[in-house]
Amino acid sequence: LDLLDHIKRDLPDGGKNVHVRAADATVDGGVSAVLGTLSAMSFFIDLVEYTGKKFNYYVNTSPRDYPVLSPENIRTLLAWVYAAHSPPLNFFRFAPRSEWTKFASRYEQLHYDPSIAFSGTDFELKNLVTANVWNPDRRSRRREIAMVDSSMIVSGDFVRLCTDSMLSKKVLTLFTDSELASEHFF
Repeated sequence: LDLLDHIKRDLPDGGKNVHVRAADATVDGGVSAVLGTLSAMSFFIDLVEYTGKKFNYYVNTSPRDYPVLSPENIRTLLAWVYAAHSPPLNFFRFAPRSEWTKFASRYEQLHYDPSIAFSGTDFELKNLVTANVWNPDRRSRRREIAMVDSSMIVSGDFVRLCTDSMLSKKVLTLFTDSELASEHFF
């Protein structure tokens, strides 16, 4: 946390908009990455409700996507977008459509994410396990599914849809046994 304190000191507002929570056990390419993002979204909603503050956008990024704009400029830009559009816009980075069908097999073969086994953060298997078994309903899964990066800027309404709706629970179930669920869930 010393590094975080150092970074927050350099932000114009002293990092008042930066919140840190414990990391979830995740496996690259597994559904646990989606669960980690949903957990962070729920944490954020709980924090907002606890403090009584409101929010317009939720920014999900990683160190590899370090913002080019300053936090102040990002807030200014998003405030303008929010004021100009109703309902609020959501921002995703989509893969080219030509790539979507190339990865359709991600849903045909079964994959297992060992981090969802409730075995704590020190689990033996740290990689997504690909079973040599075809999903029994793979033929019905033959549809075009968009590919997006997990880095996104989404409205409060979208965050609540992801964390609270039956639709999101159904979509999460669809991708539980697939490869790279985080590229397709959101």
